[in-house]
Amino acid sequence: MSNAIGLHLRLDTSFSAAVEKALRVQQPILQCFFMQQKLKTPLRLSPHEIKTFVREYRSLFSQFFLHGSYLINLSGVQPRHPVLMRELTLAKRLFFYPHDSASRICQGLGH
Repeated sequence: MSNAIGLHLRLDTSFSAAVEKALRVQQPILQCFFMQQKLKTPLRLSPHEIKTFVREYRSLFSQFFLHGSYLINLSGVQPRHPVLMRELTLAKRLFFYPHDSASRICQGLGH
């Protein structure tokens, strides 16, 4: 992979707002959290919102990366952390890849 600059986005209001912000500044790589920062709540997308993103926006970016929530504590005692599993499930539906630092962990969880 070549060195490229991507925009690291927080979800201040919504997922679609973050995508629109990346488009406005013409970023080819989208990396974002799946946690709404101000509300400290997980991102919830309806099946319609997921289809819309995949159909209308996916082709406008070259790569997509999920930046795992800071609520994920992989050193904890839970072998399958619920926040991590929720985020990986959504990432799979949106065709996002886990951020590089999480890749080996995700492989071990079957994602």
